[in-house]
Amino acid sequence: MLDPLYEHFLLWAKTVPGDASRYHPLGYHSLDVAAVAELLVGRDQTRFAAIAERLGAEVSALGRLTIWLVAMHDIGKASRVFQRKADLELSHEVRARRAVLLDDAKPDVPGPPHGQLTAWHLTHGDVQDRFERSTPDWHHSFRSYVVDAVAGHHGRPVARGGGLDETHVVGRGVGPVAGALAEEMARVIGVKPVAIGEFPTNDPAVAYAWYVATLLPVADWMASNVRWFEATMPGPDLADYWATMARPRAREALA
Repeated sequence: MLDPLYEHFLLWAKTVPGDASRYHPLGYHSLDVAAVAELLVGRDQTRFAAIAERLGAEVSALGRLTIWLVAMHDIGKASRVFQRKADLELSHEVRARRAVLLDDAKPDVPGPPHGQLTAWHLTHGDVQDRFERSTPDWHHSFRSYVVDAVAGHHGRPVARGGGLDETHVVGRGVGPVAGALAEEMARVIGVKPVAIGEFPTNDPAVAYAWYVATLLPVADWMASNVRWFEATMPGPDLADYWATMARPRAREALA
């Protein structure tokens, strides 16, 4: 039986050109991008505080949620259709574990871009549950704006819906792993439920979504630069990686 809390280390976010035996795990890359975003938000506190005030949200709590949402940008890579894009040269044991996780007995299918699968995860299953527990009184439309901002991190909105067969495209075993990864990153980042006020229009939520939509591509671009964020094979748990690698690398990158 695979343990979802640790099987996320079997999922890659970045491969290493010319070296199929190494990869950068999805959890590590997600925290890299979150660490850059944390610093960028910290340098933009006046604007961010104004957005939080319009939402009626506590600034620090909204900041933690924002950093977690940034970390969720590539959760769509937790899918069998994305993971099978690379034929990694891994140990027999690891390959066997990945085969179970990705249900390799099933044939390949054409799949949507990982941004669309990010939107799917944020609106279905365990990842959706984590998002909704963090935003308990947010209107559905408010969450939808944010999902669009996170999923569209490559610069344009992604298609939503389309009748995905999640058990085939995402993978029956991958959903719980994505949920466990989302939950663990929320714990590491320190996410708490974010209450917001009541307002007559959607404008405050739209303004927040635009902030996320502009923050995320910059953070992702910087954290994808191997000059500062080199591939790190699974080893440190997510809390250790956040403290000893992601955050220090982000400080160096921004400097």
